[in-house]
Amino acid sequence: QPANVNYAAYCKLKDAVYPFTLPYHQPLDEIRILLGHLVPTDVKSPFAEIELSQEKLVADTGLRLIPSEKEEQDRSTVSRNVNISVGATEALSTVFLALPSTNVHGTPLGVGAAVKWGFPQLGHGLGAVARGLRAWSDHEAAQASMAGRRTGSLRAMQDRVQMANSAGYEVKAIDSQILTQQVKLALAERDVSNHQQSIDNARETADFLATKYTNAQLYSHMEASSRRLAYEAYTLAYDLARRAERTFHFERPAEISRSYISFGYWDPARDGLLAGEALALSLRRLEAAYQDRRGHDFEVTRSISLRLLAPLELVRLRETARCEFALPETLFDMDFPGHYMRRVRSIALSIPCVVGPHVGVNATLRLLENKMRTSPLAADANAYPETPGDDGLDQRFTTSSVPITAIAASSAQTDPGVFELSMKDERFLPFEGAGVISRWRLTLPSPAGPASLALRPFDYGTITDVILQVRYTSLDGGDKLQAAASGAIRSFVQAVEDDSSEAGGGLYTIMDLRAEFATEWYRFAMAASPPDADRIILLRDVASRLSYVARGASKLTASSVSLYSTAEIPATALRLARAGSDADIVPFTEAAKLGRLFAYSASTDGLDISGDWILTLKAHEGADVSLDGARQGMWLVLRYRMQL
Repeated sequence: QPANVNYAAYCKLKDAVYPFTLPYHQPLDEIRILLGHLVPTDVKSPFAEIELSQEKLVADTGLRLIPSEKEEQDRSTVSRNVNISVGATEALSTVFLALPSTNVHGTPLGVGAAVKWGFPQLGHGLGAVARGLRAWSDHEAAQASMAGRRTGSLRAMQDRVQMANSAGYEVKAIDSQILTQQVKLALAERDVSNHQQSIDNARETADFLATKYTNAQLYSHMEASSRRLAYEAYTLAYDLARRAERTFHFERPAEISRSYISFGYWDPARDGLLAGEALALSLRRLEAAYQDRRGHDFEVTRSISLRLLAPLELVRLRETARCEFALPETLFDMDFPGHYMRRVRSIALSIPCVVGPHVGVNATLRLLENKMRTSPLAADANAYPETPGDDGLDQRFTTSSVPITAIAASSAQTDPGVFELSMKDERFLPFEGAGVISRWRLTLPSPAGPASLALRPFDYGTITDVILQVRYTSLDGGDKLQAAASGAIRSFVQAVEDDSSEAGGGLYTIMDLRAEFATEWYRFAMAASPPDADRIILLRDVASRLSYVARGASKLTASSVSLYSTAEIPATALRLARAGSDADIVPFTEAAKLGRLFAYSASTDGLDISGDWILTLKAHEGADVSLDGARQGMWLVLRYRMQL
């Protein structure tokens, strides 16, 4: 009975323990109640097995029978055999009873004896024998039955002993299983305790996560911010890539029509998946295109003199501390006709002048306009110059937006505007990338007010020239472009444009009468003797003071003359003529002042420049003019054309 109770309790406990080990939140009370139903047993006590007595087996049979089974078998065999004999005897008895009998009478005196003998008597005798045999057979059958019952009782007793022993062993096994379940229960209790601790820890963690600063809302904000920052980072990278492409087009104007950075790398539906890789691939293509070939064929250095290019602007710089001048394409075609895509690499400024010790020649050079020829197409010399189309533009020329458009020169001695000029600098140099067809403004420090001349760092009148050293790169346009450029040069030097021309076209020369004709100036500046005599200054060999390119001309003619003087002179008192020719007398008219200089102009169209010139100051009109003094001076600007 305790074993049955324990087994039932064990089954319930097993059904309760195993599901409990899975959901850790199930209470332990139910398991403890089920565990209390178990009857306490001494698990450690040994089991006393009931002795199972067995008789000795009969060895003469192959069935390994016990004696009672052997006795039952033998007696049953005897009973069967006797029954067979009984049957035969009864059958024979019945046969004898059917046969007649013999009667023998012995009655001699009527008294005697009668004897009846025959087969019936034998039949009755055999019947008696059969009954005796039957009794024997019944006895043997009864003995066999008793042996069988004895065998059955023995087997039943052995079965009960075996069942008792099996039950005992099963009880011991159940006890072991109970012990195992108790151990499992202890483990389950420990697991539950651990789970409970985990629950408590998780609850504390959940409470901490719910109340801490970095909560779900913060992570949601962080996710949104991360997406926004990723998109902003992509936008920044895309903008930088576009800048790189613009820089590539800036350095390779011939490939400006090719695009490498396209739009649409960022897919909002995929949060920009692989957008960075796609953008990086485009950048690699851009890099490959940049390294494919360099952007120029030639590197040229050209020194440009403002005195020869625009002498009037040199005078303006001396007087007003600022001037503007243009660099036409023809100026560079004179050196290398047929080049195009001329782009500035660097500009160095030089201002020859007289300054005191520790005095800097400070000047600001600013790029106002620039353009370059980007196409080598030109049918002939007439089609070579820039010709605006219907839209006002010539598609063969383009304007570059350069990063640095001004420099501050502090020495003006081949000053590039940077501390160290390095062509390998990762930064753009001043004016780098600008077209050489350009317009410039040069300014010197000039305080405003009546005392502006006194406050200048040095005497700007000592400036003899402004020299620009232009380093530029170019491409070879071929023989056809070279022929067209050479023809355009001839057209340029043979024609003189008006003074309002943006490029300041034509050829110029300037003569500082005080410096270049010192002896003649001394006599010219002194008061005339006698007082009524005209003052003259002889300008010897004017043609020799022109540009070197003009010396190969077959004929040189002046188109206009401008005279600038520090002293005010009546225009009617001035005359310009060729020496030895009274027919070529050129009168002057007053013009707009240039700073503190008085300006006079004369139209000399067709006047031959060869030989000497004479500048005359009439005595009766210029008697009161004083040119004697350290700050007095006069400059003659000649504009001319030459015939090749």
